Amino acid sequence: MSCPQATFVAGFKAWLRLGYCVRKGERAIRIFAPLPVKERDRSTGEETGETVTLFKVVFVFAGRRWIRFPRASRSRSIPRASR
Repeated sequence: MSCPQATFVAGFKAWLRLGYCVRKGERAIRIFAPLPVKERDRSTGEETGETVTLFKVVFVFAGRRWIRFPRASRSRSIPRASR
């Protein structure tokens, strides 16, 4: 268990939307997140109505390790990095 005491976790961008910033150098926790996938008929490609749940690894940060944005900087938009 990488962080058994963590009770509230979120991804990096989710913390930014909540008005918090993850500290530089903080290590992420890896968890399995459910990924529902709708079944498709192989021949026609149409959905069959059944859903299968797969799991993927996602990286999250515990709620005890963040810095609150000051109110003035929260009103400004955060510049996005160009790809």
